[in-house]
Amino acid sequence: MQPKKEPQYIEVPKVDAKTAATQMASLRDVAVPPSVSWRPQTAGWYVVGALLLAGLAWIAWRQYRRWQAYRYRRDALSALQALEPALADPARRVPALREVAEIVKRTQLSETERQAVASLSGAAWLKALDKGWPRHGFTTPPLNVLADLSSATDETLSSIPTGQVTALVAALRQWVGASHA
Repeated sequence: MQPKKEPQYIEVPKVDAKTAATQMASLRDVAVPPSVSWRPQTAGWYVVGALLLAGLAWIAWRQYRRWQAYRYRRDALSALQALEPALADPARRVPALREVAEIVKRTQLSETERQAVASLSGAAWLKALDKGWPRHGFTTPPLNVLADLSSATDETLSSIPTGQVTALVAALRQWVGASHA
């Protein structure tokens, strides 16, 4: 086995304080270049920024207009939701069913011309509702009861089964969500 070598250290000559201060005084800091400005250097970037802001403002305006245009949908859906407890209660169902017919008529008037919708009733009204809905289910049971809601007697309306009323409200929610102004 070889003997272990001891580490060798380099001896640094001792420097007196005066010599060290003189040598340190001659050192200078590293020269750092000036920071790069974030401000655009050419006018083209100002034009691009202005166009970008104008585009974002236009998109926001269009979204606001769309939100405003579909307010009738939100109103119809909230009105249907408010009527659900009355529709589930047989004692309060008749006036609520008449109100459902009114909500549907107002919604349809909001999305089409008044002359084309206002005078419609019965089967013609259901056919007009089917035109704006891909499912085309208003002319078939259980949704065809909608034509009679505004003109039927109270006894006829109270005899409508709860399941048919529930199916009608569910279909009307889909219809309001699928219709377009």
